[in-house]
Amino acid sequence: AWYRFITGDNFSPLDMVVFRKIVLTIYAIVETLTYSKKGPEHICKMFHGKIPFSMSSDWLTSKQQEPLRNLTIESYRIAVKLIYDATAMADTDPFTKDDSESFSTVMESIRECQQTWILRTKDAEWHAKLKEGYPQLFTIEQDEEYTSKFLSQTVQKQLLRFFICEMNPAVITSIWSSLNLELLYFANDDDERYSIQAHPWLLRNLIVQVSEPPFGYPIFSSKPFVIWS
Repeated sequence: AWYRFITGDNFSPLDMVVFRKIVLTIYAIVETLTYSKKGPEHICKMFHGKIPFSMSSDWLTSKQQEPLRNLTIESYRIAVKLIYDATAMADTDPFTKDDSESFSTVMESIRECQQTWILRTKDAEWHAKLKEGYPQLFTIEQDEEYTSKFLSQTVQKQLLRFFICEMNPAVITSIWSSLNLELLYFANDDDERYSIQAHPWLLRNLIVQVSEPPFGYPIFSSKPFVIWS
């Protein structure tokens, strides 16, 4: 669909000739003229901006063609993301059929991907976007230990909902009292005893854990901090 858009009736005849040559040349350099083996490793390297070596790759990797090279890498990343999503959803028809409906679907997916996703390697800008709270990021990586294994990572900002409740102090005191009776007089030190697991609606397990040592568990706390991977 994208090829038909570039080589179709959207531009003047002269523009079509120029675009057709550019698209076919870049495709040949990236996919057909390269000496590298096709497969996941090739996709991963292209996603990371590494143009495969060939007798013709110097033209695309030259300093004069940097804007075109950056556009090529961006387009490749978008293509990887779209076909990744389509494969995961078992819906690759828009990318294999050549009709107006499929064309519109693909073009809309491309626009949405450009506007709402950060597609790049996990470099300094990736982490900067995370700190800025950018809602959607996607990347693919090669496993450092198992080089034949490739991983994708999707980061999406979401609203997390949780509940806050208030407990009657008498309930907590009574549970702690029964805990003392069990441990000191009945000598029941089973960490998974039923009395801990009972009454989940009273959060009994948590209340037992936060009782003063040695009956409860030591509490280790720190100030809130954020972890990025």
